[in-house]
Amino acid sequence: MVRIARARLLLLAALAPAGAACTDPPPAPPLRERETVFAEVDDEGGSPALIAALAAATADADKQFVWPVSGWIGATSTYYGGSTHLGSADIVANIGTPIMAARGGKVIAVGWIEMPRSGWVVKISHGNGVVTKYSHMIRPPKVTKGAVVPVGAILGYSGRTGRASYPHVHFAIEFWKDAAGNPCDAEACVSSIKYAAIDLLAKGDWVSRGKFVRGEYGLTSTTQVTNAATPSNTYRVKVVESNLKLYGSSALNVTSTAAPAPLGAQYTVYADVNGALRIDPASEKWIAGSGTVPAPAEVDWVEPTRRRVNGSQPVRTAPSKIAPIITTLASGTIVRVVGSDAASGWYRALVRNAAKDMNEFGYLDSAATVSRPTSDFQVIGIADGRGTYIRNGPATSYTGVTALTANVYANARVVRLYSGTVNKGAYRVYNGWYQTNTDQWIAGWKANAPQ
Repeated sequence: MVRIARARLLLLAALAPAGAACTDPPPAPPLRERETVFAEVDDEGGSPALIAALAAATADADKQFVWPVSGWIGATSTYYGGSTHLGSADIVANIGTPIMAARGGKVIAVGWIEMPRSGWVVKISHGNGVVTKYSHMIRPPKVTKGAVVPVGAILGYSGRTGRASYPHVHFAIEFWKDAAGNPCDAEACVSSIKYAAIDLLAKGDWVSRGKFVRGEYGLTSTTQVTNAATPSNTYRVKVVESNLKLYGSSALNVTSTAAPAPLGAQYTVYADVNGALRIDPASEKWIAGSGTVPAPAEVDWVEPTRRRVNGSQPVRTAPSKIAPIITTLASGTIVRVVGSDAASGWYRALVRNAAKDMNEFGYLDSAATVSRPTSDFQVIGIADGRGTYIRNGPATSYTGVTALTANVYANARVVRLYSGTVNKGAYRVYNGWYQTNTDQWIAGWKANAPQ
């Protein structure tokens, strides 16, 4: 807490008017209010003194957690519009992205949580009542209750089970206390839970897996845990676009002289910057992450596929024609299939259960589906005020047609684009750009199209 207090002194000094008398700073606000404090400071502008104060605050942050995945921040401790988000960050990530432990600890909960509609979840205790939670996994997690895991251990794979309007990892740093107000490290004793707000984190920011999360969270040591070194932020991806170009910088605006990345090639990612992936440790070789998916070679993950439903078809709770119906899909519906098993006559499909207001798995008669069409997939775009536009060609040199600000909250930086709507649906990838159904283009490294 000394480091945070020092950072606040610097911030106050930067904002004080010339000649103002020095007074003692107010007490540090509760953790949930920190983001508001920094947001108010940031709104004052970019004076040199303020920039230096913010840099000092960042440099002084303790290194107690790392980000579990790479991706755009869709929510912090609040959603767009200001409503409370019971978590620390929603991280937009393609379905099937490996989720790693943000710090070593003991797994205290694994399973399906219907309330608050979290889907497949893992909770890890790190001692002193500090717990991390990872929600909306696409399938049952890899770890088991009671296991002791190091930082970087793969817990499961990102998805959108539970109440999730787009694929993401709900990441929460939580503080548990028992009825007497003492730190609690088990579900059996917890009486109250508070959620950490991450310092300086803003909606629309990009975070990189394995990089440290800013802030101090009351842990007794800044080491990750015994015998658990800080993980590398490298990971594997597979190219799913033909002749994906290589670029000479993370801006993806200078084409490299190297041959394009071939379809199906797998690479280790050494850095990721705003959706651009560096695939060479010794030179500036970058590709657009929009042309890749998580590499199956890294994990035992079965890639999702999509099917189109023929006629009105029920989705059931079990692979049986007499099992209860979860929902009925209209003819032509595109459904995501995970771990498909056509030989058994059934597909395991991710669908929405309207009665529960959440997404869950059910079983669909495989004979009632066909391969999905090549067009219409969902795109989640980033409108960050730095030139994220729908353009009239697949390059930054083409004219910007319109900013990606439609159908979102005012001033939002993460936008959701829906398939089948004007300028929002996309049907193919080219050099990391998404081509819309109206033949305009979205920079894929500033967007996310779940595979």
